[in-house]
Amino acid sequence: MVIQYDPGKSPEIAEETIAYAQQNNMHIFHVICDPKGAQPGDPGGLSFWTASPFLPRVGDYIQLQDKTKCRVAKIIFKTSTFLGDDNRAKIIRLDPNVVAYIE
Repeated sequence: MVIQYDPGKSPEIAEETIAYAQQNNMHIFHVICDPKGAQPGDPGGLSFWTASPFLPRVGDYIQLQDKTKCRVAKIIFKTSTFLGDDNRAKIIRLDPNVVAYIE
């Protein structure tokens, strides 16, 4: 699923997103938009993977398709390991996770 509303799950990153980002020299990052004051796992927010030529900065606004505005509060970098055909680590990628709060 591209957009995830279940706070207990993470959205899957689509192969098309990765291919698009690579072809267009874009960054891939995970966006989490939660209501202000929400704790991890609280309902009411959403998360999704996206590609952009730049990363948002703390204080920037992200406007969602339904016109909801989220203000970026922090960026957390996480590592992801991708396995090769032999089940050995092929690459470790550093993924930015943009944490924003719905205004």
